[in-house]
Amino acid sequence: MRIGTLIAVTGAGLLACAHADNPPPVAARTTRIELGIGIAGAHFADYPGAARYWNFLLPIPYITVHSPRLDADRNGITGKFLNTAHWAIDVDFSASVPVESSRDAVRSGMPNLGWIGEAGPALKFRSERNARTGLRLELGLPVRAAVSADGWALHHRGWVSEPWIELSREWRDGQREFHADLTLSVLYATGDYFNYIYGVAPQFATATRPAYAAGSGRGGYRLSLGFGWRQGNVVYGAFYRYINLSGTSFNASPLVSERRQNAFGFMVAWVIRSIDY
Repeated sequence: MRIGTLIAVTGAGLLACAHADNPPPVAARTTRIELGIGIAGAHFADYPGAARYWNFLLPIPYITVHSPRLDADRNGITGKFLNTAHWAIDVDFSASVPVESSRDAVRSGMPNLGWIGEAGPALKFRSERNARTGLRLELGLPVRAAVSADGWALHHRGWVSEPWIELSREWRDGQREFHADLTLSVLYATGDYFNYIYGVAPQFATATRPAYAAGSGRGGYRLSLGFGWRQGNVVYGAFYRYINLSGTSFNASPLVSERRQNAFGFMVAWVIRSIDY
């Protein structure tokens, strides 16, 4: 998502997309933390391919962190092991909210989906921002281990990789900052990951829902457009994401109701305090 596409997680992504990607130089401070409060709304599917959607409008905290070892901003949460002018090796994180099977007719009678957390290293390349156009190209290659939570029990759900390419531009005019980015990503994962979401065990098969075991491979592509605007202590953000699941390795799963989906959201926040130390 990279903005990416979840209640608590979507809220964080909305906040992140609104924050400009060049905070004050590290030389000028060790760590900068900004705290505030806002409101966010979003529309997205229970899971990619689901027939049911989440719609919410909620108050949310606004938190951004920039430090030599950790960033939490429009790019999500990343821990930095190597960070040069063009190359970086980060710790990449992703997550999705739980899904109640009773919400979706095609999953009725099946176990709920728990929280899915993903974490792992990511190799990133970032070009210089063009002085004339303000454009910058970024590429990322993350590899993440996926873990689901069922109460206090954790279960390994395989491996995920979502290579991405992003074109971004930003403008600054005094107290005003504007950021826009266009990101294309392709999801790949092992069979364990896809089977957790799209598999149907024999005991849950019905006349309209045959047993199905998902294999490893491609999980579709995502095209995302994000905007962020800041004026003084007021921050605005919005995103749109198009998801295409045609030709995926789980294409035959009876749990895939839609192969083309849209997700979008917005937020506005007020920065109450900035801390430098």
